[in-house]
Amino acid sequence: MKLIRFLLNYQRYKVFKSRLKLYKKIKSNELIKKYQLDRFNKLWEHAYSNFSIYKYWLERYNLPKKLTKLEELLSFPVLSKDELKLYLKAESNLFDSYKKIKTGGSSGNLLEFPFCKHDIRRAATSMAISRYYMGFSFASKYIMIWGHSHLLGTGLKKTINTLKRKIKDFFQGITRINAYDISEKSLDNSLLVIKKVKKSFIITYANYMRLLSQIDSFTKYLKKNKLKIILTGEVTEESDINKYKKFDNLEVYNEYGAAEAGLIAFSSNKSLSLRLLWDIWIAQILENKSLILTSLDLNSGFPLIRYEIGDCIEVSEKDYAQNPSHLIFGKVLGRNNDYILLPTMEGNFIKTNSVLYTHILKNFDFIKEFRIIQNKDFSITIEYRGKHDTKMENLAKKQLFEYLNVVLKQKFNLKIDFKNTENIKRTISGKIKFIERK
Repeated sequence: MKLIRFLLNYQRYKVFKSRLKLYKKIKSNELIKKYQLDRFNKLWEHAYSNFSIYKYWLERYNLPKKLTKLEELLSFPVLSKDELKLYLKAESNLFDSYKKIKTGGSSGNLLEFPFCKHDIRRAATSMAISRYYMGFSFASKYIMIWGHSHLLGTGLKKTINTLKRKIKDFFQGITRINAYDISEKSLDNSLLVIKKVKKSFIITYANYMRLLSQIDSFTKYLKKNKLKIILTGEVTEESDINKYKKFDNLEVYNEYGAAEAGLIAFSSNKSLSLRLLWDIWIAQILENKSLILTSLDLNSGFPLIRYEIGDCIEVSEKDYAQNPSHLIFGKVLGRNNDYILLPTMEGNFIKTNSVLYTHILKNFDFIKEFRIIQNKDFSITIEYRGKHDTKMENLAKKQLFEYLNVVLKQKFNLKIDFKNTENIKRTISGKIKFIERK
């Protein structure tokens, strides 16, 4: 079976070895940025020669045909998701033969992005690079607690695709668990599978891991067994990492990516800092902390240049917006449209990040998971799953008000209500959209 798995992944293995050799050869920041400059110049020539949007950029913004330093890339325009959607629709005939990757909708802005065979192979080898540095061998067997069943289609098409996936999973050594069902019974069943099926690691959503770590049987299991988990798909909080650090037998890693980009960066054990896959991406950060990505892959079906991915990044350096290439950056704060407008007593509004609310709400055990709804009158409804407790709701509300007043140094004309529910609304890919503004 191991030989079959290797043969199925042979082409990916060759690309993985080639990329890994590059990572081992080029280590200093100076040499990495020199490599990125050389690669971008080749990609930029290819881009403006083959794609009308980049030819328009070249002429409209009087851009150089060749950069002499990476800092010049900061003067390029930013490609928004809306602009990308319009271009892909207008030039759809260019991508007729490509597979279309759909975003799950956690940003509220659905996108259908073209992936060629090379893009799919690159995405796989990026995960192999990430997992090599996490200590896993190429094509390791693993458990996948995941969603995305919507990608299989409907009716007969879904039946056929489901069968294909089961066959592929069998030969690739993947055991798959449904992440959509997060009932206590389902979480217990997941742990039973983990105990029974010995695999190298587990991949799941950050929120699923958060729920799994709350059950007593999980804590008991970790006292005698080692477990390695890769989290992706949702934001991992500092409070999560602090909790996981209490388990000596637990290794937790983060992988950060996007549907239209594949894997972008990865972390070390129990860390929120992310290491960029610098051979295929240049990462820049705008003043508003929004992440900007530029592809360095010459064979990509459509190269993304100065693309605003839709996430905000934690940064500590003073002049982060002037840095032309971030190789390591802080945790992902969430979508750049994940904000709540708070009305002050003076009649003004303050835009606040969703992280402010998670810092408080995730300290209450009666809340298993939640999302925040801002109503048209600017009041807030916190919809949560867990044991209904009016007394604890009032305490959480009080602490939330106090925290907002202290952190923002303002008093707010704000109404907050809690709503207990058995099922939290999810996107089609199984993620929770934490912020909804009506």
